Amino acid sequence: MTQAESIDKQEVVLELDFYANEGSAPALREPPEFKVGITKRYLEGDRPDEPDWFYKGDDTYYEKNVSAFLAGTTDHYQRMTKNHLLTVTRYASGSSGVYRLMLLSSVENGTPLFSDEAYDAFDRAMKDDDSRLEEVFGDNHVNIIARRDRDRMLRIRRAMSEQDDGGASLIASMARMRDFMASDR
Repeated sequence: MTQAESIDKQEVVLELDFYANEGSAPALREPPEFKVGITKRYLEGDRPDEPDWFYKGDDTYYEKNVSAFLAGTTDHYQRMTKNHLLTVTRYASGSSGVYRLMLLSSVENGTPLFSDEAYDAFDRAMKDDDSRLEEVFGDNHVNIIARRDRDRMLRIRRAMSEQDDGGASLIASMARMRDFMASDR
């Protein structure tokens, strides 16, 4: 999002939904489902990126939800630092909240996971350059690499199962995996 839109990471908002409307809550599914948007599009104009749970068609609920949302989001947005991520959350009860989220790694003195250094290390690692992970995260870099590789394999398995025609040969499956791996990078 930051690269595609040429924005700083402080301009990004993460929307988490823990309300189980149809089956399990999107944020608790495997893999978790969430939305990433641009904060200003949540705040300005007709707010095209505001959460769908604001009941835009119902004036009573909409006005109540949007006024509280705008006040909280604006306040937190104005106090953002490079170590925070803005989040909009809907709870299992249906209520919602706005937070500046700061996560720390588990290494001594905890590296802020949204810092410029962590962001650069993650960006490089997604491109298979793990050179900054140990420098930024110490011994915990091994866990980050393992998680990235596990997530990549899950995406490959999911993509292959969606394309499975029931009678696909091993060679065809390997070719799909190769093509998917090439597009994943």
